Amino acid sequence: MSGWQIVPGGGGGGGSAGPAGPAGPAGPAGPAGPAGDTGPAGPTGPQGIQGIQGIQGPAGTPAAGTMILLSNNDTDTAETVSSTAETAALRTYTLAPNSYSKIMVEAVVRSRLEADLTSRCDFTWRLKAAGVTQRTFVERSISANTAGMDSGNRYSNTISVIIAGGQTADTALTITAQMSLSNAAAGVLVHAFRVYGIF
Repeated sequence: MSGWQIVPGGGGGGGSAGPAGPAGPAGPAGPAGPAGDTGPAGPTGPQGIQGIQGIQGPAGTPAAGTMILLSNNDTDTAETVSSTAETAALRTYTLAPNSYSKIMVEAVVRSRLEADLTSRCDFTWRLKAAGVTQRTFVERSISANTAGMDSGNRYSNTISVIIAGGQTADTALTITAQMSLSNAAAGVLVHAFRVYGIF
């Protein structure tokens, strides 16, 4: 029996490539890059609407002692002559209710005695409030019997009185006059009459 002879076979062909495996997981994010340069400023916006004006505050109170002129009458009154009776009010101012601390009444008055006779005349002035005398002023003029001289004099004086203020009703402020000699050569008149309020 003949022996078996082993003959080596030829090499087989190369096999085909297998399919691709799945993708691996994503790697971590890299560090942030540096900030960019600042851009230029934008244009200025339009002007806003102007606000409304605030409410005006109350008026201040005048300092104590401040005086305000309430009335000024600089017209001469008619001259009163030939009488020894007290005159009616030569000037009158009606003071309204007020909050003044004081009221000042002032008058510029003129008295006259011009005669060729030996005599004297007292001139009495009275400043009144609501008919009540607040102050009395008396002047005296003397004449001598010297023919053609019309002796005596004319006097112009400023008289005044200060009374309490704060009247709660209309109050008449007046001035009257009275002479002790009844003669056409003796007379009185008021040049000016003024009233002041004092804070």
